[in-house]
Amino acid sequence: MPNSRQDDWAPKLARNRERDKSNVKALRRLGWRVLVVWECKTSNPGELARRLARLLGDPA
Repeated sequence: MPNSRQDDWAPKLARNRERDKSNVKALRRLGWRVLVVWECKTSNPGELARRLARLLGDPA
């Protein structure tokens, strides 16, 4: 949560979470596999590559 204007940010972030949850659910209903990658998780390329390989079915 940002330190400034929390009264503005809290509802916005809550709406974003609900929207993202709804979108992931809709995509899964359509047969898609979904992986949410937060920017902070991209700093470790090896771990990111392992997660993507697992999602894509590569046993590596």
